[in-house]
Amino acid sequence: MVLHQEPHVSRGVEAVATLVDLGMAVLKRQFDGSYSTVAYAERCLQQNVHLTLTLEQDGHTASYLVVPLCFGQMRSTEPRKFRLAVHSTQPLAMETAPLDAALVATTLIQRAAEHGDRTPLLKSPALGEALVLHTIDDEAGRVIVAENASFHPLRVGWEADAEGFVSSRRLLMCQDVLPPRTRQVLVVLSRDLKGKAFRLSYGFDGGGHEGGGVPAAGLHIPDIDDLGQLKALHAPQPIAGGAAGGAAGLAIPPAAPPAAPFGDAAALADLIRGFGGGAAGSGAGA
Repeated sequence: MVLHQEPHVSRGVEAVATLVDLGMAVLKRQFDGSYSTVAYAERCLQQNVHLTLTLEQDGHTASYLVVPLCFGQMRSTEPRKFRLAVHSTQPLAMETAPLDAALVATTLIQRAAEHGDRTPLLKSPALGEALVLHTIDDEAGRVIVAENASFHPLRVGWEADAEGFVSSRRLLMCQDVLPPRTRQVLVVLSRDLKGKAFRLSYGFDGGGHEGGGVPAAGLHIPDIDDLGQLKALHAPQPIAGGAAGGAAGLAIPPAAPPAAPFGDAAALADLIRGFGGGAAGSGAGA
């Protein structure tokens, strides 16, 4: 499979400056309607990205979904055109299908949780890691996923000082409250080759949520409703399998995450006291 992007109006060497981030994932549809990732090509800043893989056939039919990963033009009024070429030793039937932003988010979440850099932001000796960041670094930028492994809503904040990057949140900052037992794509950063310089440094913090109830969709600044059809890209999703770090098939999440009581009151009190001062961290890249 080869995914090509057009070099736009320019040609030759000058066309490089018009390229955007380009990657793809191949998902296999399971019998229960969920998807599992069978191949993943990291985002790059080239005219094409490719994968070589074996597509297994279960029974008489097997369905696979190719998910383009391109976030650098989310604000563009004229998105880049692309073409997928598939070469196979056996005949294949292909068709275009609408893609829900929630499935794109689930693909990124699973990739980050399984292969990204893991940074615990809040943890308790009694209850373990409560708030964790998963980070994917590639040639085209960075993906940051937050995980609330506790049974209480938690706040996570992120702010960057950057040049030459485009943010999927439209701003270089965000404040989100994650419902219990959920993961969320905080932000996708993509390099903009039109920039003359590239620099990136950021900080993050987390703590307990002191407000009232938290809806299943969480609380977000900036408001993800402003993203329109791409709102689901940054909406919280229940942790698959009911355990932190668990990997399961990719499925569109239900509306509300599960909840469970604590059996150890002393451990819960220690955790809440630990959230009082919050936690902070930072990251940098070039």
